[in-house]
Amino acid sequence: MTDTNQVIVFTENPERVMPRMLVLLAIAMFLGLGALFQTDKPMPIRVGTGILVFFLASVSLHSTVRLLRGRYRAVTIGPNGFQCNEIAPQFVPWSAVTSMSEVPISFRGRYQFSVVEVRIEESSWKDLSLTKAAKLNKFQTGSMWIPSVGAETSFESFFATVKSYANAHGVD
Repeated sequence: MTDTNQVIVFTENPERVMPRMLVLLAIAMFLGLGALFQTDKPMPIRVGTGILVFFLASVSLHSTVRLLRGRYRAVTIGPNGFQCNEIAPQFVPWSAVTSMSEVPISFRGRYQFSVVEVRIEESSWKDLSLTKAAKLNKFQTGSMWIPSVGAETSFESFFATVKSYANAHGVD
């Protein structure tokens, strides 16, 4: 059982993310060179490959620069509430939370990962400076999604920790 009077911070592990980003960048470079030097391929295929290369390289470089600057994804959970830097820089108090649930996210029918869906009182939204992604999520689902951050903790353990803090501080 977790002591719900202490603050817990779940952070992204850059040692696990960086190799994946470097592999993604290497794949983008390989595809880019292939598109550049395969002049016998039709132009639409080369242009499509170039667009894919640009997308892969952009994602990889953005994530790499973010990690090199020390801006890790983090979720802070404490007795007063929670804060996720992918949602807003402010803490969301437990008193504003109306419900929590697990939402599995899948792609093409295959299970990928889960997030914690948190619904809060409508009046509490105005106190948050939401990120663009959080604004889109609020528009689409009316809630915020907290991703499990850090590979050292399973989602089940992360969700149980969030639920135990919420239950200890007034959320049913």
